[in-house]
Amino acid sequence: MATYAIEFSHALTAINTESRITTRNSVGDKVLFKQEGVMVTVTSNQEEPMIVRRRHKVLFLYGTPTFILDQYSPDAVSDLICSDRFSAYDQLDSSFLMVVLDMEEKSVNVVTDRFNSRLAYIYHRGDQLVISTELTCCKSVVSSITNVSVDDSAILEFLWFRRLFGQKTYYENIEVVPPATRLVFRNQKKSYSRYWAYEHSKTTDGMEDIEARMSDSIIAGVNYSLQKNARNGLMLSGGLDSRGMLAIGQQEYIAITNAPSENNEVKIARQLADLTSTEHYFIRRPRNYLTKIFSNAVNASNGSTVYYECQFLGYVDELKHLVDNIHLGLFYDIFFCGHYMPKYQPILFDRNALFFLPQRIDWGNFVDEFMAKVSYRQKQTNLLKIMPIGVYEELGPGMIENIAQVAVDGQRSGLQGESLWEYMHLTNLGRHYSMLMAKSMRPYIDVRIPALTNANYSLALSMPTRKKRNWGVYLRVLKNLCNQSGLMDVPNSNTNIRARYNPFEQSLIKTYKGVRKKILNEKMSVSPSFAERSWPPVSDALMDNDEIRERCRSVIEDGYLTKNRILNKEDLLNIFDETVTGVTDHSIFLNQVITLEYAVLKTI
Repeated sequence: MATYAIEFSHALTAINTESRITTRNSVGDKVLFKQEGVMVTVTSNQEEPMIVRRRHKVLFLYGTPTFILDQYSPDAVSDLICSDRFSAYDQLDSSFLMVVLDMEEKSVNVVTDRFNSRLAYIYHRGDQLVISTELTCCKSVVSSITNVSVDDSAILEFLWFRRLFGQKTYYENIEVVPPATRLVFRNQKKSYSRYWAYEHSKTTDGMEDIEARMSDSIIAGVNYSLQKNARNGLMLSGGLDSRGMLAIGQQEYIAITNAPSENNEVKIARQLADLTSTEHYFIRRPRNYLTKIFSNAVNASNGSTVYYECQFLGYVDELKHLVDNIHLGLFYDIFFCGHYMPKYQPILFDRNALFFLPQRIDWGNFVDEFMAKVSYRQKQTNLLKIMPIGVYEELGPGMIENIAQVAVDGQRSGLQGESLWEYMHLTNLGRHYSMLMAKSMRPYIDVRIPALTNANYSLALSMPTRKKRNWGVYLRVLKNLCNQSGLMDVPNSNTNIRARYNPFEQSLIKTYKGVRKKILNEKMSVSPSFAERSWPPVSDALMDNDEIRERCRSVIEDGYLTKNRILNKEDLLNIFDETVTGVTDHSIFLNQVITLEYAVLKTI
């Protein structure tokens, strides 16, 4: 019989000897639970689970699970989950990850939410099981069991897409537990079962019905996330998503905006807060922000998201002083606005319009088209030109096979065309680059994402894509939500045009401003500059942070990617020099290299 050890957040492990458990713990780790050979440890920069003991079961719970957004507390959910006959996993709602130990049965259950908003990494061989919320911790434990091999095709995938897909990780024997899955480990055997899978059917709902469903689901998600008798914080920008949340929560929120200065973004956010009589605070972003958070940011990234997406990590001490939890307006645009749909902005009078037209796609060649045209693909640097001859031919098939598998999963749900394209990034949201904003703060403060509800998710998957492309339905919902407060009459900080106008109307206003500026030779700015946004351009990560710039040069000179001939050292040094001298901007790609080298490859 196996001896169980849990080092969750560090790793959950089933192994043969107690001595091997003990040697795997890092000095300074906090022991959360220890019993009968089971050990749970967590480090200072990792999120702690809530621990619930029910008879012979121990539940480790992350997030705020409930049942169909009913007012079930996590304690009440825990009681049901730990009951011997519970099977209603498909009724679980919100963002969560659960690990249940049955000390009597000597079994482990891992349950992920529909979105896979909180990733669990797993290794299994025989009577040995390792599960961790952190890839690097999982790899560390697995390394004491067996050799860990790097999957270089995953490196190519990250450099190509700025993210990974499906269950793939950088290590051949470690994978991600899928979404909406119950993993069971018992008697040395591991099994997966999906408790929910999306089944697509064309909706017959009219526009008004879709609007009503969207409005109801957005309101329900925000109201569920608002904690009673607590200081609920809202990261308020001058855009649309947090504006809609503010319209619902109003004075139940304490609004917070961060930016390099009290710029246009801050002024608009403050105006929104004033309209709802909501308390508002401004947090200044220091010039060397990324240098200060670098180590914690790369660790939080697991190498799967570029480290600079930790946009709020550096403010956690200030946030904890102001609020008890923090709400982020993530994923509404991805759910309801077709943020990554194949589309383009036409040119009007030498300027990009603000509305979108559908991009022509060869749907019969889906995988190749997706790889070439998805909007978040890394396009700043031509990857094929800085790889030695033959590397893409060697590693490319592994990447293509992984993308094809995700597409097949979507096709099994009945999706095709633009709906299948949407599925590619709607599944496994824990791998989406925006999630790092939330994940990086969770060890220090309760972070909530009200968009992550079953109703919002089902609507995002089923909604006709043509109703997403130019935000039509979502914008009407926001105007209704904000009708009494007047929030949509305040400009959108991305355009400085009233938020109530749709992209076609905004395009006409922008064109008028541009023509007037040209004719009258006015010095006004047609659109806000980066200096007027919440955070600066990616290039500032290298230009304004000497330490990060030197780290970048160091890993180019002596890192895994160049040593193993995945990338050409001379070509990398050239694009580095071009970037720091301002000739050409390759900062997105160079920051990908930094992320990979420091978060994943430095220990290889």
